[in-house]
Amino acid sequence: MEDTPERQKIIDRMLAIVREDAPWIWGMVPKDYQLNHSWLSNLKPNQMARNSLKYLEIDAKLRDERRHQWNRPEYWPFAALCALFLAIAIPAYLVYRRREDMKAR
Repeated sequence: MEDTPERQKIIDRMLAIVREDAPWIWGMVPKDYQLNHSWLSNLKPNQMARNSLKYLEIDAKLRDERRHQWNRPEYWPFAALCALFLAIAIPAYLVYRRREDMKAR
């Protein structure tokens, strides 16, 4: 179609339909969220590059303190596993010994 006022009316009508049906396309603003630790510094997030790891500064002492605070060892699962093992192993051993004694007679 040649560049005429009729063509412009069709284009205007198509734009009106698109704006009415999908208004969010024209006003879309991408948002970026980040969660960072307190021991991590010199962080400058941007939308263009993700290769900023070499510029990060880590406070090793604070990180170690927080790691020990957050990752306390839990010993009860190991104790429960040992108790379960003993609860199964002791009766099994007693049954085995009883059968061996019966064979020996």
